[in-house]
Amino acid sequence: MSFLERLFGPERKSRQLQRDARAIIDADTRTYTEAHLHAIAESAAQTLTQIREAADNSPRARFELVARIKERHREARRRGDQVGLSAMSLTIIYLQAEKQGELGAPARRIIDDFLREHGDNPEAGHRPP
Repeated sequence: MSFLERLFGPERKSRQLQRDARAIIDADTRTYTEAHLHAIAESAAQTLTQIREAADNSPRARFELVARIKERHREARRRGDQVGLSAMSLTIIYLQAEKQGELGAPARRIIDDFLREHGDNPEAGHRPP
């Protein structure tokens, strides 16, 4: 693999997703209470489950749900809703990491660890289909 491929290729996107996931989680962990972290984890886990169920039904349903998630992200930003903003940001990062396959596994692992640590079910992360 050439230098330019490493600099601008899929590996770069993978590293950026990892940095973004860590930045969101680290900032929230330093700033907010466990109750806040729990709310973020539960919201993200629930949204990822909804997407997975929609994907089982049809690609169109998944597409529509992803569009709604992006809209929820914008609304959370406008309202200053930190739980919604963090949860939707982690969800979007997770979905982008899924598209990358194995290259996206580290970013998914970061988010799965957060979901396990702060969610209702410590045994559950979000598992790939």
